[in-house]
Amino acid sequence: MPLNQIEFRTFVLDGLRAIGAPAKRIENDVYQATLPIEVQKTFGNQREVTFTFERRALDDYPGAELVTLGGNLLTRLIEVLRKRAQAAAITLSSEEPISPAQFACPLPTINSTAVGMAVSASYAPLTQFLLKATYVTDEKFEQIFEVTVDHASGQIELDTGEFDKLLNRPSKAGRPSEALAGKLDETQALQQALDVIKPLVEQRVRAIEATASRRLDEELTRIRAFYAAPAPSPAVALVGAPGTSPTLTEAESLQIKEEMERLQQLQQEKDHKLEMARERYRLTVHTSLLSAMTIFRPLHRYTFQVALNRAGAKSPPLPLVVERDPFNQAVSLPTCENCKGAMAQVCYCERGAHLVCQSCAQVCTSCQRAYCTAHPLGACSVDGAGVCHDCLFEADECGHRACPQHQTRCHVSNQTVCTQCAQVCSTCGHASCPKHTLGCHIDHTSVCANCVVKCARCNEITCTKDQVLCRTCGEIACRSCAAPCADPACRRFHCKMHLQQCATPTCTGLFCPSHVASCAECGKPHCQAHTSTCPECRLPVGAGCAVECVSHGHLVCRKHAQLCSVCKKTTCSKGLVACSSCGRATCLKDAQRCAQDGLLFCPTCSDRCVTCQVVNCARHLSICEDCGRRHCTKHILPCHIDQHPFCQTHSAICATCGRFHCRKHTVSCHICGQATCSACRNGKGICRLCASFQHVPATDPRIVQAHSAIISRNVRPRSVSTWLISETPLRRIIVAQLTFSSHLFVFNAKDGAPLSYKEFGFFDRGVIKVS
Repeated sequence: MPLNQIEFRTFVLDGLRAIGAPAKRIENDVYQATLPIEVQKTFGNQREVTFTFERRALDDYPGAELVTLGGNLLTRLIEVLRKRAQAAAITLSSEEPISPAQFACPLPTINSTAVGMAVSASYAPLTQFLLKATYVTDEKFEQIFEVTVDHASGQIELDTGEFDKLLNRPSKAGRPSEALAGKLDETQALQQALDVIKPLVEQRVRAIEATASRRLDEELTRIRAFYAAPAPSPAVALVGAPGTSPTLTEAESLQIKEEMERLQQLQQEKDHKLEMARERYRLTVHTSLLSAMTIFRPLHRYTFQVALNRAGAKSPPLPLVVERDPFNQAVSLPTCENCKGAMAQVCYCERGAHLVCQSCAQVCTSCQRAYCTAHPLGACSVDGAGVCHDCLFEADECGHRACPQHQTRCHVSNQTVCTQCAQVCSTCGHASCPKHTLGCHIDHTSVCANCVVKCARCNEITCTKDQVLCRTCGEIACRSCAAPCADPACRRFHCKMHLQQCATPTCTGLFCPSHVASCAECGKPHCQAHTSTCPECRLPVGAGCAVECVSHGHLVCRKHAQLCSVCKKTTCSKGLVACSSCGRATCLKDAQRCAQDGLLFCPTCSDRCVTCQVVNCARHLSICEDCGRRHCTKHILPCHIDQHPFCQTHSAICATCGRFHCRKHTVSCHICGQATCSACRNGKGICRLCASFQHVPATDPRIVQAHSAIISRNVRPRSVSTWLISETPLRRIIVAQLTFSSHLFVFNAKDGAPLSYKEFGFFDRGVIKVS
């Protein structure tokens, strides 16, 4: 029953219109309806009814009936609707079914093919029950359920609205004359509908009882508080006191009796009201049928023949029935015979000759035949895949049950064995059973009995990859009893008994006889890497018995090794030379060749020039008297005054004469400040260059060349009154005399580069004289 006020109003107005009594509005909330003759008796022989949904409208229309839940008008309207609905039967119209050849099977098939054979039209009855559940406590609640039962498939739907959509399709009244797709049993269908709504009703009952229980507790609390026990009178309290036996008068006894009766009456009244409250809040549920309507929905039933695809199959074709709704083209899937579920895929069970769904199908991985779960497959012992009993064989050798794909034959005994137990021979590549399979003693590689080879040394079984051919004796040996020659140029295998170890302590390799040699000194074998040939005697010498020539870097035997007198290291006879000065034997590494005469000298009789680092013998080296270091003849010069040797660092060139002189004979000119030798300076401390100035004109090219250096000293050439000049092949001195000062410039005579500058004041001009 609609609980919303708007839905409630719509339900009443639509119900009156359905029974042929459309309501007309008189006022805003007042309606009037003229009842048909056939329903007037149900409505108390009334021809017209006036009703309203609002209580306030009764003030203006007192004769109108207020429509409420459980009211007179609504109850009689529902009764008329129920009577009409109970006899309602509608048949939907449909088109003719298409031919089976044009309708393909909608379900995919496993190992089979479905071919359409026949089609028939029938009707599937659907009954909708309108059920009302009434809940009565201190309040009244009603709940309406719409339950649709499909008699053909047994499917039950609750409040889906699909039934209302069917009512909008073209139809005709009454039942069809054609065959029905299912048995029409309305009694059983009603029981199924009641079973569907039962959990919903119980859920609503629990919710209502929870609410009513809270209100009942509040009511019981209120009643108990109202009838709370009053304070007893003093006489009653005295009677009830323990240990006392008062003497009461007749009036007091009568008062006590009346008080006791009054308390007893109040207790009885309290119990009665408590019981009435419990009864009022006790929930009562009534379920009633409001209406029932049956629609006969057309169905086109297509029959297909499902036959196996496998050639030579003896199983007969089986029928498959698919129902199709001609309105929405929906297909009703058939039911699986095993699990009774809807079939989304069809499988032909070859053992039971029946059709099952995809959930109940199982396919043999060997022969690809399909079976249902009622005939379980066996499991292959190798991969656990499902295999039918026709394809599951027991191996002769290992006894395991496996499919043909996981069985093979032993190459030795020709008996069957499963692939899990079979071993592949590493030599011939054929499979063999465990009984005829042996293992290599090195890495347990499988070898069949036909391909077994034993090592010639340890007599153990050896597989192909661990077998080697000894290059010395030509017999087959395993890798444990043989080893390759450690020489990189050989690397061929030999029995270990034919290999020798190098006598060099740091060498751990084993070598074949072709790559070892006996030392001429100790007689022990040495590998080629640790064996050298003495260049003197041309005999092999081991690394421990040979010494390295410090001159050439090759090894020589100890018998032909000689010592250098300088470094005391060994060398060959060709690596020694005699010093050209002292005659000592010196190795080529320590011997030094003089750059002057090309002769070899020992380190004692030769040295390097400190300046140019070139080797010279002691005869071509001189010691500087200033620093004491040796210098070659090119980098040491004699002082031209006393002829003592000095290096270039501790000697200088005289600016006047251009000859070398030592520091002791170096003096500075009082005028120009240049370093000169003591022979080129007079007694007044003036060099010969400053004592020989001459006048030159301002246009002299040497003056013009020096203009830039003169201007840089803030001297203007036009302001110069007198130009003086004096020069040698090394130096050039120019003096620019002004009115109150003189300026002396020293230049390099070869390129004119300025070297020094000196200024003289007015009183110092007299020191510069012209010769």
